[in-house]
Amino acid sequence: MPLVPGRVVQGAACRLTRGQASLGVCEGIETAMAVWLATGIAVWPTLNAALLSLFEPPPGVKTVWIWGDDDLSKTGELAALALKKKLDAANVESGIWIPDAGILPASGKRKGVDWLDVLTECGPHAFPLAATGEPREYRKAA
Repeated sequence: MPLVPGRVVQGAACRLTRGQASLGVCEGIETAMAVWLATGIAVWPTLNAALLSLFEPPPGVKTVWIWGDDDLSKTGELAALALKKKLDAANVESGIWIPDAGILPASGKRKGVDWLDVLTECGPHAFPLAATGEPREYRKAA
């Protein structure tokens, strides 16, 4: 979903749930729903990678979990890294999860992989946070 030419949008997200001290963010609505179903944590989609990198957590949010896409172009990873750098500068705890395309049977035929692909092809057990409720990195973005 591209930005509207001549307009500036930044810091926004679709607030699908109430804000909490710990919050997930991602690019798309489908990804947000997949992460929520698999982990039970609140996730807000920003609608695209550009807006993900510009996300501004609302007051009271202490931790932001960034659920990036694994695009061949690296757009999702770069947006996640940009947001993490911004959150680090603001002293907001954060973590990045990028799905490992290697776990998906059909990954070689795609432009990228997101967390909905992981949920539909591998199930919720393939998500960080799902099994233990504790944050752990599935694959750290480089």
